[in-house]
Amino acid sequence: MNLRIAIAAATLMGTTSVFSAVTLTAPEEIKIVAVNEQEVNSGLLRKNQNYKLDAGVNTISVRYTEFFQHHDNSHDILKSGIVTMKTSELKDGESYHLALINAPKDFNEAQRYKDQPIIGLYDAKQQLLVQQAGTKDASTPWFGNSILSKTLDLTTKPKT
Repeated sequence: MNLRIAIAAATLMGTTSVFSAVTLTAPEEIKIVAVNEQEVNSGLLRKNQNYKLDAGVNTISVRYTEFFQHHDNSHDILKSGIVTMKTSELKDGESYHLALINAPKDFNEAQRYKDQPIIGLYDAKQQLLVQQAGTKDASTPWFGNSILSKTLDLTTKPKT
């Protein structure tokens, strides 16, 4: 009887997959609004945003947002529509980051850029894996609450 319990326990432990995740970082100008159609509550005060995602292919929806302070003490906040990109196969334990491609250097460039931002996904070796351009009319409403944690866990697999 003890042998059967030991074999069953060993089988159960052998079939339980180890939780796998990747780390994704986004700069202040890129707000992740959804991952795999799951809304993300990202904070407004975060400089670099760190997220844990499931390994494999993911769909990431982001928005370009930038704050501009003008010389006359006025300011503007520019926001693009939602840009959705499908990632390539993300490997377990690896780190990836999002970045703006051809990022604007001033307010006038940013006003044009927000109409069609280009977002790139890079691996740890700075190799561009995927890039996606937005469109002016891609303004899907995604609303979120502010949180200030360092890493937001967006994985869907149960932790063991």
